[in-house]
Amino acid sequence: MKPEVVYDRDDDTQWPEDWPRPDIRQYTHEMTEDEARRWGISEQDRPRFLRVVTRGNIVPPGTPDQWYEIVPVDMGDGGPPGEAARRWKPPEEKC
Repeated sequence: MKPEVVYDRDDDTQWPEDWPRPDIRQYTHEMTEDEARRWGISEQDRPRFLRVVTRGNIVPPGTPDQWYEIVPVDMGDGGPPGEAARRWKPPEEKC
């Protein structure tokens, strides 16, 4: 019986040499001026929208990019609001 292998992603020395290494990459892009115009987003609000592109050998081909909107969040301490990323879908993708 093979011993159980537990992989600690922060310790690369534990990865078994005969296993293929997962490859996943994420890139973050701001909304372009053209996208903002097409979806009715003002130039002032455009920097609040981010697209996360995920690629790699463990991501199915054709995986769509994911959009997020940075929104203010009341932290409940009377201080300035914090920020959070909320999932957002461009108008042409909404059902």
